[in-house]
Amino acid sequence: MPLKDKITPLLAKLPQSNRPRHTLLYVTREATFRAEADGRGRLMGDVETVEKTCDGVDYLPEAVEYVLTQGPRPARRVWILYDRLETHSLALPEAQTTGIGAAALTQALMFELEAVTGMSIVNRQIGYTLTASDDEMRNYWVSLLSQRVFDRLSHLVRQNRARLAAVLHPGGLPAPLTEGFELPWLRIEHWPEVVIALCARHRDEPPEVNVIPTEGMHDGGEGEIAEWLEEHGDVTRREVLSCGRTLLLGEDEQPTYRLDHLEDRQRWLARWAAALAGRDLHVPLLQDAHAINPDYLYMGLSGAAALLVVAAHFGWHTWQKYDYHQKTAELKQIEQQIKTLRDGIKARRDKLDALKGEVSALHEGFKDFPTLLERLRSRPARLLAALARARPAGVVLDGIGRDGDIWKIHGVAVTFSAPNRYATALEAPVATLGFEVLPPVKQDRDLFVHGGPWEFDINLKDLGLAEVARGADG
Repeated sequence: MPLKDKITPLLAKLPQSNRPRHTLLYVTREATFRAEADGRGRLMGDVETVEKTCDGVDYLPEAVEYVLTQGPRPARRVWILYDRLETHSLALPEAQTTGIGAAALTQALMFELEAVTGMSIVNRQIGYTLTASDDEMRNYWVSLLSQRVFDRLSHLVRQNRARLAAVLHPGGLPAPLTEGFELPWLRIEHWPEVVIALCARHRDEPPEVNVIPTEGMHDGGEGEIAEWLEEHGDVTRREVLSCGRTLLLGEDEQPTYRLDHLEDRQRWLARWAAALAGRDLHVPLLQDAHAINPDYLYMGLSGAAALLVVAAHFGWHTWQKYDYHQKTAELKQIEQQIKTLRDGIKARRDKLDALKGEVSALHEGFKDFPTLLERLRSRPARLLAALARARPAGVVLDGIGRDGDIWKIHGVAVTFSAPNRYATALEAPVATLGFEVLPPVKQDRDLFVHGGPWEFDINLKDLGLAEVARGADG
């Protein structure tokens, strides 16, 4: 997609100034019509009618000067549409125009015009556009204006702090006037000295244009118009445009627009404003062509090229420096990320190793779990058996209780030393059951003459499952 096509939609979204960007002057013999448009080609207000006649091309600067000085200040770009501007259709052999430059093509068109019109075109401003081509011929639409008149127009516009965008014939508007018209379509336009027939078939191609002269012809060009319509008989969407003269075709069924009607003139100028603002024109424009001294041009281009080389060299080194710092910062960031990831991996490995150790220990412990379970199940019975076997004479047990991990053995002894002997005798058998024997606590009941009996408590401390697992089966 061309760069212009990409930028134009973006520019269209930008806010527009309230000041007009385009001034259109439609100049006729009877009056001049002025319209203002914004940067997007939308009319700003109604079309103004200025009662200033223009009897011929030599009076065109006078009419333009009057309109610009009597009205408000014009926009930055002024377009002059003059309905008596000299305009022609020319056909050149394809072989004659292939591969030549703009200057050579202009000379070829001027030579052909002299042959067709029989008039000298010296000191004439020329504008042209290609309208159709095939394997043999290329058709051009050409407009002419005296260089003296063009220079005066350009000077007048500059005096009003504006720029002459172009002088052009108002015929050949490259857009339909009828709403909803789709390709293909054609239009017949009746102007004071010519009839312009145009046909648009493809969106990406310029309309085909035929300029038919009517001034001085006995039939007013009716025969050539009828022949052109017959050649384009497949196009059913048709329009007729008249600047006020009697229509030659008399086809009432076609949409007809008359520029002497206010509404039609407003619509027509609005379409022209949109086309001129879009700058995608296929009409011959007469524009300033400033001559440039080749020596100055060479020096300017050489200086610009040198500046471009220096700027490119500086830009390249600046970019290299910026790229180096950016990549260094990126590498440092990546290095820090790698270090963080490595630390995280190490921490996770340590946790994994610890979990593996716990799992291994659980696995090892699970192998002895049935034996441990059996020992726990038989532990109370074995404890009772050990208490019975180790009990010395003169000792009576009357209770066994538990408080947390302390098992309390309560009894009564006839002699003072019996509880101690009993505790000593219990150490070995209860150790295999995971108990530790604590010293006995005795209390004299003082029921005998020499003292006694003695009430005692022997506490057994539960050492936990690890000791139970290390114990022996009874």
